[in-house]
Amino acid sequence: MSGSFQGQDARLILDALLDAIADRVVERMGERSARDIEFVDQTTAPIARASYLKAAAKGSFASSKIGRRVVAKRADVLAWIESRRRATRAAPTDDEADLRRAYGLAPTLR
Repeated sequence: MSGSFQGQDARLILDALLDAIADRVVERMGERSARDIEFVDQTTAPIARASYLKAAAKGSFASSKIGRRVVAKRADVLAWIESRRRATRAAPTDDEADLRRAYGLAPTLR
């Protein structure tokens, strides 16, 4: 009878160990962020689906078609987005604003 208690004890210990391992795996998986994902497709890209597909079709970044998915490296997509960044406009000087008012021109947007 003591053998069955030892078997049950071993099972309880193993169950507790497996639960601890499973909890740790879930914890680690939760630590992964979207930035850790190496590839994106039209559903996970950081831009609109249509924009992503259009850019991929134009060859704006390297991509591959796998079934219905168009996949690309996240870094390539982010680099393409960064390359399209527009320079911010400098705020007009007081002199420029005065001239615009004097000639009846609309003020520049900031």
